[in-house]
Amino acid sequence: MKSSNDFIITYFLRYGRLVLQLAFQNTANMPEAEDITQEVFLKLMVEAKEWAVMCKV
Repeated sequence: MKSSNDFIITYFLRYGRLVLQLAFQNTANMPEAEDITQEVFLKLMVEAKEWAVMCKV
């Protein structure tokens, strides 16, 4: 079973750029898009155990 850290790293590498692009498309402001991306992955990190169970990682 993967650790919570492995789960976060995997999802960040897989979806980080997409989240950043979507945030930038919606804000047209790169610093704001970066903040949003950080918030998304921080929230995921906090809830990683629940997500890991739901996604069967």
